[in-house]
Amino acid sequence: MTCLPFWTSSSHPAATTANKLAGLKLKIVKPRGIIIAGSTAQFAGDTDMRDYFRMLNEGLKNVEVIPYDDLSRRLRNTVISIEKLEAASKTSKTGAKAKVRKSG
Repeated sequence: MTCLPFWTSSSHPAATTANKLAGLKLKIVKPRGIIIAGSTAQFAGDTDMRDYFRMLNEGLKNVEVIPYDDLSRRLRNTVISIEKLEAASKTSKTGAKAKVRKSG
């Protein structure tokens, strides 16, 4: 198996901050940046602008250019996914407690 030579570090500023604030030990692999620019409404009906935006994204390495409303949608979906995971986790813990009480 071949490993790609990506920069990895546990001393990356983001990893250090996560460790200090939440006690998370992170290893940063291939850090990426995001540029927030405009909104998808600006591309409606303008194929040249949409193509330029797509080519810009394809030409940048480890940087993604996204419109604000796309970022907002991604964040909303992430929050919904986290809430679902938390609800499922609480349900499974409650079920496990009930089983222990019945057997005890």
